[in-house]
Amino acid sequence: MSNQSAITLKDQGDYRIMSGANDTVVMGLMNLQRPNDLVGEYPIAMMAGLLFGSVVDYPRMHAMQLGLGPGALTKYCWARLGMQVTAVELDPAVVRACRDQFGLPPNGERLRVVLADAADEIARPQYRESVDLLHVDVYDGQSLRPALDDISFWADCRNALTEQGCMTVNLWGADPAYCVYDSVARISSVFGRESIWLLHLTTAPNIVLVARRSPMPADPLDLMQQACVVHLLNGVPAHRFLVQLACPL
Repeated sequence: MSNQSAITLKDQGDYRIMSGANDTVVMGLMNLQRPNDLVGEYPIAMMAGLLFGSVVDYPRMHAMQLGLGPGALTKYCWARLGMQVTAVELDPAVVRACRDQFGLPPNGERLRVVLADAADEIARPQYRESVDLLHVDVYDGQSLRPALDDISFWADCRNALTEQGCMTVNLWGADPAYCVYDSVARISSVFGRESIWLLHLTTAPNIVLVARRSPMPADPLDLMQQACVVHLLNGVPAHRFLVQLACPL
């Protein structure tokens, strides 16, 4: 289809794919027939925070994405769950591609896309204790390692969460010297080990880290019941999260 700065776009069968500039790292894809659906194990795992919230609260919840990608999580939270959504993206070409090729609507009453550095934006006082679902997926065009991964950044992420808020983080890097568990250690030092889970994906090299301001629930029966509700009402197979789970750390 077209090339735009650090990204490549192409159609393949029923899917539109956004990749990095070298076309080797897939940033995400969209089902052309169902553009607001989540496609693939990774974006579904990034919605693990739904395990800790009630469906009736969705219209009052604030979801935030640091790193827009093809806009899958942004569109899903906005269109399918009816949440207030803020997405932060540094590359204007990614925003243009999402609007022109991936069906991301313009800013409106419940949707705001901010062109900014995610570290600067999440540190703003206006977000303090305001975010219920925080999705962090911030990489450069080469995806060598997370672009933001220091203690102060993770502290700002925690400060942005509501008391029952949840953050999910995509941890992966093409750089063989990068170790995801170094990132896990930094995040653990901010959130505490009792507030962190890891989801090991079966069809992708990613690890999705799940972190809450509050300690993780300990009753597996309650979690399974909530997973069934999420699956039934949202179509997200949340029971997979409990299969992928690796905890305690």
